[in-house]
Amino acid sequence: MAKSYLIEDKGCKLHPLWEEEKASCLTCPLPKCRYDGRAGPRLQSRRVNYDKVMELVQQGRTIERIARELDISVRTVYRIRVAYREMITS
Repeated sequence: MAKSYLIEDKGCKLHPLWEEEKASCLTCPLPKCRYDGRAGPRLQSRRVNYDKVMELVQQGRTIERIARELDISVRTVYRIRVAYREMITS
């Protein structure tokens, strides 16, 4: 017989109401769940092409050069790198 579990639906940090603790997967406005597949909306909801940033990082380009080439902030490049690490380890 299959085990059944009661799991509280708290949504995720991408939900607009996460800070107010009113998030729920059933009320999430994102077109794709972050838990469906490796990328989820985290990658799709950004204007910057995350894959392109990571490709340039792997080519050995500096953070500053990547930011200049893609016309984004240095902070954005750092955030993308951290997001990729979190996805890989989760």
